[in-house]
Amino acid sequence: MPEHNTVGLVVAGAAARGAYKAGALSVLIPELARQSKRPTVMVGSSAGGINAFLLAQYSHLEAQEAVEKVVAVWSQIELSSVIKLSLPTALGTGVGYLAESLGIPGVRLKSLFDTAPLRATVKQYFDADRLHRNIQEGRVCALALAATAANRRTTMFVEATADVPLPPTDEARAIDYVAARIEPAHVLASAAIPVLFPPVFVERSDKFRGWYRDGLVRLNAPIKPALTLGAERLALVASDPVTYSTSATPDQDVKTEPDMGDAGSQLLQAVLADRMIEDIHRLRKVNRLVEDNPSLAIRKDGGDLYQSINHIFAGPSEPGRLGQAADDFLAKNSQWGLMAPVMTAFMLLGILLGRNSMSRGELLSWLLFDPDFMKELIKKGKADAHRRLAEAPQAGAFPFD
Repeated sequence: MPEHNTVGLVVAGAAARGAYKAGALSVLIPELARQSKRPTVMVGSSAGGINAFLLAQYSHLEAQEAVEKVVAVWSQIELSSVIKLSLPTALGTGVGYLAESLGIPGVRLKSLFDTAPLRATVKQYFDADRLHRNIQEGRVCALALAATAANRRTTMFVEATADVPLPPTDEARAIDYVAARIEPAHVLASAAIPVLFPPVFVERSDKFRGWYRDGLVRLNAPIKPALTLGAERLALVASDPVTYSTSATPDQDVKTEPDMGDAGSQLLQAVLADRMIEDIHRLRKVNRLVEDNPSLAIRKDGGDLYQSINHIFAGPSEPGRLGQAADDFLAKNSQWGLMAPVMTAFMLLGILLGRNSMSRGELLSWLLFDPDFMKELIKKGKADAHRRLAEAPQAGAFPFD
């Protein structure tokens, strides 16, 4: 097993918001490394899985150089490096949708977008030899990527050192741990956003061979898997706050009827943030129980029945900040949008979501794969991580709650 006080890194997903997390990681990882507490258990879902594999791949480098490489990747991402933009592709999607709606035999629409560019992008940045060597040599004890299987269970694809045993199936959470040699297919499967992106086939010789979609469907912030893989301290990075709204009343005009965009935003909140918030609240509750009753931290079957997990959360301090950033970005660039096909696509998407939608920005912040917006998100991630580190109880201390 990893050495005592192993630090685990959990990176949540959210498509384009992966740039925000890269910014937060660029501040958090060097500070942990300065304290000799650089994470060696890395777990991620969706875009968080991309950040996790990149950090594992660059773990042979000094922390500052490693995070600069991760930030450089996200700084160059644009819509054309994620989905195929062409009139024939759009028409093909429309025809496919119509044909399937009419029940034409043999026609199935797998997704709204063609993600051939994303496959090429992941392969471009994926250095298999370097990644596997970093794990074999123990720079990374375990790398785990979450994906959602066709049977609606979560699959954690795990590549680990020989002294990290593969965890047993977690029936309470419907999580299957599968030993794997992480390849681009695992990364793409973890990031295959339902409806928008097509499912990804993972080739294996066992029962876990099959089609997979985005891990965030069931487990956007894989906290428990990180602990199960040996992490004893946690660094969690997400693009949603770790608390629910502090207001008991709606923070919107009651005269404004919610529209489709608002409904979509509520669904995303339920899928992405609520489970994460519940898990962190549970983690903190157990911490308080153990601190108040040390006798609860007893040994059972070779493990701690209850254990106190020091942790740090790097993310927004309040909801809506990234959504507002997306709205502001679109408004600032609208004057030249008609001259730029990609920006025009974003503007049209914004119109479809509703000009007056209270949550339009929240949804757009998922899909605004624009280099300038990526840099804006990176900047915000850095600022929030600096703020969180400044809240550490004392200078030079391990900056965890």
